[in-house]
Amino acid sequence: MFYYNIPVLVFKKVGLTPKECINEQKKSRGVNYFHLGNLDPMAEGLLVLIPFAFRFLEGFLKNFKKEYYFSVLQGISTDSHDLLGLIINYDVNCSRITDKNFKEIIEKIKKQRLQSPPKISYKNLNTQNKRINFLNGINLPNLPNKKVCIYSFDYIGHKVVHKNRLMSYIRANFRPLKNDFRQKEIFEKYKSLYTKFPENFIIYDFRVKVSSGFYIRSLVR
Repeated sequence: MFYYNIPVLVFKKVGLTPKECINEQKKSRGVNYFHLGNLDPMAEGLLVLIPFAFRFLEGFLKNFKKEYYFSVLQGISTDSHDLLGLIINYDVNCSRITDKNFKEIIEKIKKQRLQSPPKISYKNLNTQNKRINFLNGINLPNLPNKKVCIYSFDYIGHKVVHKNRLMSYIRANFRPLKNDFRQKEIFEKYKSLYTKFPENFIIYDFRVKVSSGFYIRSLVR
């Protein structure tokens, strides 16, 4: 029926890719969609799917502001700047960042107008050949800086998480992944470093409202 051939708003769960969300909607509605914006596999949230017949709406809808809630794990750095990445550095002695420090950091970041997208991102991995090359160890190219705007940036608070709970969280969120995102190799790296990790990690929670094309992982980096 015609009412199926309209833009839809779907909730993307952790572990799914936007493409998998499109395939689910195509199967149930029989409509070919493309997604507006992107959400990483480890992210969840609302995703706008637009039928190709409504492609003229893309430019208009892209102008809307986006709001994200995200958390930062202190003490571990990965090559993708999120949990779905290989650990490249870790610090067992980092101390909690104070609220005063965060206010200074946030004010400094809010002034930034150019953002460098992460190498490990949809733009560099949007074809099967690119994914295969990446998984085979071929380096990804740098992406050009993009003009962005941060409209609001709020620090919500922090929590302390035991390393056992962190490992359980990672394992549970890797389980739904259907594609090869190196998750086996990544989790083995976490396990190999487990005894060297501190007993507890600090996680900081934030809320931002940003322009289209903004990368939270670049902000975290």
